[in-house]
Amino acid sequence: MKKRLIFLAVVLFLLIAPDFVSSAKVDSQIFEKLNENQEVSVIVMLKDELAAPKGLSDLGKSEKVQALEQKKAMIKEQQDKVLSRLNLKDKDGNLIKLNAEGYASTSSSDLDFTLRHKYSTVNGFSGTVTEQGLEKLMNDPDIEKVYLNSVKHISLDDSVPQINGDNVWKLKLNNTNITGKDETICIIDTGIDTNHSAFTGRILSQYCYCNITNYGSGGCCPNNETEDTSAEDDNGHGTHCAGIAAGNHSTYKGVAPEAGIISIKVCNSTSTCDDGDIIAGIDWCVNNATTYNISVISMSLGGDISYSNYCNNDAFAPAINSAVGQNILVVVASGNYEWTNGISSPACVQNATPVGASDGTSVASFSNRNNITNLLAPGVSICSARLPGDNDGSICGDGTFISKSGTSMSAPHVAGAAALLKQFVRLYNGTDITPQEIEDVLNNTGTEIDDTSGSGRNYSRIDVYAAILSLDTTPPNVTFVNITPENETITSNTFIFVNVTINDFLNNISSCLLEWNHTSNESMTKVGNGSSVYCYKNKSIVGTGIFYYKAYANDSANNIGVSELRQINITNTAPNATNVTIDSTDYLNRSNGTLVGLWSFYDANSDNQGDNETRWYNNSIEVTTLANLTSVGSENTTKDQNWTFSVRVFDGTEWSEWVNSTILTIENSAPTQPGLTNPANNSYTNTTPITMNWTASTDADSDNVSYYLLINGTQACHTNDTNYSYNPIEEGYYEWHVTPYDGAENGTSSLSGFYTYDIIKPIITNITNSSVTSSGATLTVTTNENASCAYNNTNSSVEYASMTAFSTTDGTSHSTSLTGLSASTSYTYYVRCIDAAGNVMNFSNSTTFTTSAASTSSSGGGGGTPTVTYEQKSLGTLAAGSTKVVTFTKSATLAVTEITVTIKNKVTNAKIKVDAGSLPSGTSNPSTKGSVYKYIEITKTGMTDNDITKGIIKFKVKKEWLTEKGYGKDTVTLHRYYTNQWSKLTTTRDSEETAYYYYSAESTGFSTFAITAEKAPATQTTKKVTTKEVTTKEQEKNVTETLPEEKILTQEKWFNFSNILKNVQFKINWLFMVIIIAVIFIAYFIQKKWNVLNISIGMESEAIIAITTKMKKTEKLIEEGNIDYAKKTYKKVLKIYDLMPVKERKWVYKEIQSLYTKIKNKGK
Repeated sequence: MKKRLIFLAVVLFLLIAPDFVSSAKVDSQIFEKLNENQEVSVIVMLKDELAAPKGLSDLGKSEKVQALEQKKAMIKEQQDKVLSRLNLKDKDGNLIKLNAEGYASTSSSDLDFTLRHKYSTVNGFSGTVTEQGLEKLMNDPDIEKVYLNSVKHISLDDSVPQINGDNVWKLKLNNTNITGKDETICIIDTGIDTNHSAFTGRILSQYCYCNITNYGSGGCCPNNETEDTSAEDDNGHGTHCAGIAAGNHSTYKGVAPEAGIISIKVCNSTSTCDDGDIIAGIDWCVNNATTYNISVISMSLGGDISYSNYCNNDAFAPAINSAVGQNILVVVASGNYEWTNGISSPACVQNATPVGASDGTSVASFSNRNNITNLLAPGVSICSARLPGDNDGSICGDGTFISKSGTSMSAPHVAGAAALLKQFVRLYNGTDITPQEIEDVLNNTGTEIDDTSGSGRNYSRIDVYAAILSLDTTPPNVTFVNITPENETITSNTFIFVNVTINDFLNNISSCLLEWNHTSNESMTKVGNGSSVYCYKNKSIVGTGIFYYKAYANDSANNIGVSELRQINITNTAPNATNVTIDSTDYLNRSNGTLVGLWSFYDANSDNQGDNETRWYNNSIEVTTLANLTSVGSENTTKDQNWTFSVRVFDGTEWSEWVNSTILTIENSAPTQPGLTNPANNSYTNTTPITMNWTASTDADSDNVSYYLLINGTQACHTNDTNYSYNPIEEGYYEWHVTPYDGAENGTSSLSGFYTYDIIKPIITNITNSSVTSSGATLTVTTNENASCAYNNTNSSVEYASMTAFSTTDGTSHSTSLTGLSASTSYTYYVRCIDAAGNVMNFSNSTTFTTSAASTSSSGGGGGTPTVTYEQKSLGTLAAGSTKVVTFTKSATLAVTEITVTIKNKVTNAKIKVDAGSLPSGTSNPSTKGSVYKYIEITKTGMTDNDITKGIIKFKVKKEWLTEKGYGKDTVTLHRYYTNQWSKLTTTRDSEETAYYYYSAESTGFSTFAITAEKAPATQTTKKVTTKEVTTKEQEKNVTETLPEEKILTQEKWFNFSNILKNVQFKINWLFMVIIIAVIFIAYFIQKKWNVLNISIGMESEAIIAITTKMKKTEKLIEEGNIDYAKKTYKKVLKIYDLMPVKERKWVYKEIQSLYTKIKNKGK
């Protein structure tokens, strides 16, 4: 009771006397903690008296050190001044008091504060405070804010190439590769495995601030200490993060494999970290930044409260601001709670660099992100260094590495990238890039990740290689090299070769241009890739005089380099006629062709041809009538002449020399190809002699033409005529052709002709009759050669020409259908055949048969046509993935009304056939409780089950059948018989009409099916359980549990009751304040002495009154239907509930549960 009254007195003191106390802010949760504990762990931040140091871009290294030392001196002075007003105990339990000479022992037992950390670069300290110590801090004008010291939790081989880190390692400046060398990353986590091979020679220093014990007392540093110079890992998380940032294993290299590592252990083996220890870790890194050249701090840890905006009032803000003020980038994981509009602390501090996780080209589903998050880095299945015994992940590599996922893995990717950027800028221009510049360049050059379906925003997955390339502002070096004319060259050449080499400091060369005479830019051909290439151009120059030129080159960062300016003087020269030739339109240079003179014009000064003169020579004598002609017609040439063409050209100033072509001799013109006319090609004949005819050839030289006739490759004659009579020696197949001859050469032979000489008559080797009915039969004949046949049934002497031809001709198999015959009658048919050469059989062959008796029709009529029970539908040709629906009209008989087929593979000429089926032999009824309505046989043509994705079978069942059997309409099922067993298909009742119920079922193929039904299951009566009964039972079950509604209706803690009252600001004089406090102590004394009151006095009674009022207001709002406002007042009820002592909460617990149920039900 005493603690509660002191607590209430402090609260009232704050409320009624705001003008008489300092403006120090106290975390509201501290009061609640002091109500239940003697001491509470806190972080105390002091007001700065000096301005923060200037940005690093304005300070040199020595100035930076001086500014930091100045700040540390100011902080120590402020800390000593505040601590001198408190009764202290150090972390080892020694009572101390700060006097003019420093700390001295004291025997005071009236403790105010147990000092845990006294920071050097952060203006504050941490430890545990008592109630009276808190009162002193609240009245101290040098206190900025007192925070509750809460806890945080720790939230490469493929991932480093994903951010292009491996490409950065290949870059070299001043003979140094960009690998993070001489930069140091401070990893604040669970520590590091100092024996791991990935960290050999990489760990520069380590320290441990770990106040949360693993053993019940002491700390979680080695040897159960709260502070130690060893940061040996006992969890594995810190080892894994350090490996991502700067591990140097041959396979699993970190992002900055040659960066130094500082490991600060602040988390215990269960991943729990004290805020004060984390701040101490940041303070250590800032304080030792100059010693170890610490340029990045990486923290893969965070709280479980969502921040949608900057949390600059967070306890971490001063420490992070101090680090950034020293140009140290502070990278913090955003957290793994799947928030799309919030991130954890301390990532939400404005000067921190929050990092979310990417999963390939997407945001990882677990990653927190919001509008103050810009950067993503790989965070899924990252293989990095493993602490022996760490099994929280998938073992990879040789067993000393493990794969983990989370934003914890993303943050060290960015930390390593920052170290690479720091090293690059330092080597590039000797400056130090700022944290904001690092975040900006990574954001501007990263790969855009679309998260519009999640957070509604886009983020940037870092690309450190692109970031470094964007920082390069040095243009490429462009230099003329050999072949390019020297400057001020004088030449008559009108073609010059311009060649340049191009070397860039870092970026790849994109393109090259040649600027000619200050006016035109012409593309040059680039040879090679990368940052060192050469470019060339074969430049044609038009005109004479002085020309100026230079070359440009731009790199992938759009930096443009330019060569020196050069000039060249082009003088005039006479033109030349080149490539002078004489050609004929006849490819054999015969007299029927036209002669054509050809040449090319060349002028070194690029002048155009202004005129030309030509001469023609026949057997070396100029034909003057042909002067200045460029072609000579065939009327001027005869065979055996030798012609020469000569030409000279004019450029407007000078004539060239005469240039002659080579000699062209007019060749003989061979006769043209004859054509064969008789006998016709592939014809047959049985007459001799055979007259051979062909068309005459023509000759351009008017030579006499004779002909060679060759039959079967042997010359039959040489004649001047175009015909010849030939007597074949024997039957057979003959080839013949004609070759023309003009006395000098043969012309092109005719095409070959073919004929057959045949004088042997065909022979019938077989004659039969078949398919004999009462009115017809089929007559079939086989011959020994190709022939045409005819028949009659009169007598054997009828000539072939008078017979009836078979329906088949020109083959060896012949058949024809005989119709209109009389029943029970004997017939004899005679057959005679003729071959292709016209040879007719001398005698006829015959066959005899008797027709069958006539059939008598039954009284039912119908002509005896069998009943067709099946129905077949064509699907045609279907592409893969297509769907076809076919309907069936015989559903009354077959039950099937429609089939829908989805095709997996392309099918051609596919068909589906539905027929009545039967129970397969050796099987039993597919329904053990009912009977079969119908068996159905569904077969397919042009496709197999492997070509079918699925088939939907729709069918109908008579209602009358179900009623007669007493079967339920929803028990109807389609079964498929496949692979020697019945399978029950999922069947759905779709609709009904007067006589039928309609159903559908899905199958993966077609075979035998059965439609079954059975008795409907008996209906069971169930008792309806009301929502009220369930709710009441749940309330009884959970009466001792923490309210779940608090997490459902609110994510953040409301201010406690004292902070609600603080919203009502009023003034009162000191006298009234003293009276109020006196009344409270008197009430306490009375209760203590006589114990006459039934309930507690002060906070408890006022809280009950307040919570009852709010609950009544909430109840009224629910009744009025104002659910949104009812939720707001309900949250206030929960806040007051938080302030109440535990023993009094049970008085209102059930009522609060009832309010929640009503809000939930009304809100549906």
